[in-house]
Amino acid sequence: MRLKLDRPTSDLTALLVDYGEDTRVDYLGAGSGIQTLATESCHGESTPTDDACYKQTRVKTVTSNVNVVARGWLDAQNRTSLSRPTPLKAGRYYGVRWDTLAQDYVLKKGHRLALVLAGTDADYTTETPTGAQVTVDLHRSSITLPSPTRATPRP
Repeated sequence: MRLKLDRPTSDLTALLVDYGEDTRVDYLGAGSGIQTLATESCHGESTPTDDACYKQTRVKTVTSNVNVVARGWLDAQNRTSLSRPTPLKAGRYYGVRWDTLAQDYVLKKGHRLALVLAGTDADYTTETPTGAQVTVDLHRSSITLPSPTRATPRP
């Protein structure tokens, strides 16, 4: 991305988002998509220090029209080194690059894929927002998505 800030730094979050209604794992709900049941499964024999029985679980789902496929974070002043911050000069464009956390994902027919840029991601980071205004040069920015060389039909 090519961008400029009006302050020396800002946290930047990139979200790759699938827009399209679907039933999905409820990662954002309580338990991060897993519900612990009252029933147990036992495997082997218990010992005085290890119970061989474990609570059963099930996947919790929700129907929604949006799903975050991948996310990544960047502190702009650490764009070239995590150990040596380099504050940005206000009003000057810089090239920044960051990767998102990898995840295999199949985008369904009719869904749209979007890149959403944000500041501090309160769900995953603890940094205090700087309040910086970020301007992105869309003409000199790009996104690269890996894709299979041959699509495999899904049932």
